[in-house]
Amino acid sequence: MAEKNSRHRRGSSGALSLWALLAKSSFYKVLAVALLMAVAETALFGRALQSGPGAPFELKIEESRIHFVFLAALGAAFFLLIRMNRILDNEGRNTVMRLKSTQAQVFVIRTAYDALCLLTLFAVQVGLVLCFAVIYRRMPGMPQGPQMLFLAFYRNEFLHGLLPMADVGKWARNGLMLLAMSMDEAGGIGKRYRVTQVSVFVMAAAWFAAPVGLAWQDMVCCLVYVVVMAADLLDLYWSCKAGGSDGGSGGHV
Repeated sequence: MAEKNSRHRRGSSGALSLWALLAKSSFYKVLAVALLMAVAETALFGRALQSGPGAPFELKIEESRIHFVFLAALGAAFFLLIRMNRILDNEGRNTVMRLKSTQAQVFVIRTAYDALCLLTLFAVQVGLVLCFAVIYRRMPGMPQGPQMLFLAFYRNEFLHGLLPMADVGKWARNGLMLLAMSMDEAGGIGKRYRVTQVSVFVMAAAWFAAPVGLAWQDMVCCLVYVVVMAADLLDLYWSCKAGGSDGGSGGHV
């Protein structure tokens, strides 16, 4: 019993250490991407407001082209995670091995960490839109209404994709997208991963703004994301099986 508790404490300590190692390598860089995104979008939205009064909020969002900035920031954060964690693979392998984490544990932690980093961009973007709505309400000559913001998230496809409200299909698509991107980054290296990482992001960016409801684009995306995740889990299974047959712990980043 004491030995089991000791192993549990070592496992918890190793997991926390791995979280700290990942955060130290890339989280501040992801925050820097979010900050640059906020600065660029604020400038673009301010210019759109100066173009003339009278347009609804969702049209001002569309005129500002902030959706291109968000997608560029999402791609920058995603490929930054890929690059920084590959560097960690090469330079921090010995450190990770000392944490006594299994390959499956490292995969789960990296997937969760990557998803958290990408969710941070979503949270910052939603916060920016809410701030833009406050600025919009204070501008003279702009249409007002108690449901202005609510309607904007349904009328603008980018805003609806960002925060789907009651659209369960879009929530499922976004969740699968974040999981597919995170799992594919955590899965490994090689040509297959490079192809799927680029493909998943390009598909996510191209069809992020889709009609309200479960559109055909969303169904295609969900299918691709599920296939990518299944391939990642299958690779993990065979890698863990091979590591176990070799007598190693299988721990790596």
